[in-house]
Amino acid sequence: MMVTQRKKVAKIGYHKIYQVKDMKMVPLFKITSFRKYDEEKYVEFFKKITIGEGFFFSYTYDLSNSF
Repeated sequence: MMVTQRKKVAKIGYHKIYQVKDMKMVPLFKITSFRKYDEEKYVEFFKKITIGEGFFFSYTYDLSNSF
């Protein structure tokens, strides 16, 4: 999954915090017939995931750190 739209929502020190607004599935490799069933199964699984309004990230700060 690749984030295609984001919104800056906060700062921690000099670290910018973003909220995911939209994302897109991007293939990394050509699908071979050998693994086509597996690939289709996982693609459908990821399409069902909705991040919605609750996913945040930072390029420079590990948000999983606790204070």
